[in-house]
Amino acid sequence: TGGLSLSHATGAVSDSDWSIVEGDEYQVSISDRRPKFIYYAPTHLLLTSVSWDHADLYPTEQAYFDEFKKLVGRIPSGGRIVACSDDSGVQQIIKGRSVVTYGKSSGADYHYESVTATKNGLDFSIMHDGQTWHVHSPMLGRFNAENIAGAFAMACEIGIKPEVIIQAISDFKGIRRRFEKRLDGEKSVLDCHAPTADKAASVLEAIREVYPQRVIAVYEPNIGGRQRASAQAYDGAFKDADIVIIPRLTKLKVAENEKDQPIEGDELAAIIGKTHASTKYIESDQNLVTFLATETHPGDVVAFLGSHGFRGMIEEVVDSLKKTTQ
Repeated sequence: TGGLSLSHATGAVSDSDWSIVEGDEYQVSISDRRPKFIYYAPTHLLLTSVSWDHADLYPTEQAYFDEFKKLVGRIPSGGRIVACSDDSGVQQIIKGRSVVTYGKSSGADYHYESVTATKNGLDFSIMHDGQTWHVHSPMLGRFNAENIAGAFAMACEIGIKPEVIIQAISDFKGIRRRFEKRLDGEKSVLDCHAPTADKAASVLEAIREVYPQRVIAVYEPNIGGRQRASAQAYDGAFKDADIVIIPRLTKLKVAENEKDQPIEGDELAAIIGKTHASTKYIESDQNLVTFLATETHPGDVVAFLGSHGFRGMIEEVVDSLKKTTQ
């Protein structure tokens, strides 16, 4: 969810004339509940996807979308908006505006196709203005082809040569906690930023494609994912996991009204369990680590999905699995 804004600036950390800022729609502070990007003055905007998130701040989808419409409206006439034409939310936001598009559709200005996803990364082609470029990325996840296509499109639009972009893509191994391989061997452990139901579903689909054995998902949602309005989003979201484990969730402030109380771990397990029978709630961190250390089989992958640090459990699981495979 969200976009990537590029603001023309001077005096940046590097000697570049460009600064790149994540378009964060979460609140500025406890006292200022407006989205962080309200304070940006972007000249360019890469709009990747827009789907309702952070129900604790935006009680309705319309309220959420309205903030992105305001963001798009702040891009100056001399700037550029690059938008994913495959995303229905993005289509709503850019309706009636002149933008550069990218996507799988042949009608997109930057069209990508023939995506091959393996444990070694991604290979695919990007077509634009009668030319075709082959792209290789060491990053995992078929969905990253879409993100890379967007970055390629924006980079081209600001004047960077395609050959330079392609080399940079092949050298970039990704960032921490974004489909990061924490253990890659007989048994694997992945650390993935996926704190919402839709992101968890997307990541699990990508994992299933390149890891054909069992997929064990350990999931902790963000605050918005623990709002009761988000409960229906979990229906079928974990279909690509063989086992789903919900740990003890981070303690949140207790709401005044019962209907506004955050969903706790045992209740979340029950909600997911309605459409995924193999769902467990394991309250003890040590019991969770022990379960993963003793119940995983050769070829299994354990995927930690969320935005929190899982209280060191990832590192403990990695150490335990290393010992069992030595």
